Amino acid sequence: MMNSDLEVLNSSIKKEADEILNGNGLLRILEGYGKVSVSGSYLLDLGEI
Repeated sequence: MMNSDLEVLNSSIKKEADEILNGNGLLRILEGYGKVSVSGSYLLDLGEI
């Protein structure tokens, strides 16, 4: 895979995660049970090349 292919894949995965967490309201639902902490490469955007 070329870097540009990986960048497209990363962008696609990040967009899907954003949709799951925010667009579908998952974070809002989870906040009803306690403090939610998003961490790791998603939070730090470490997938960028």
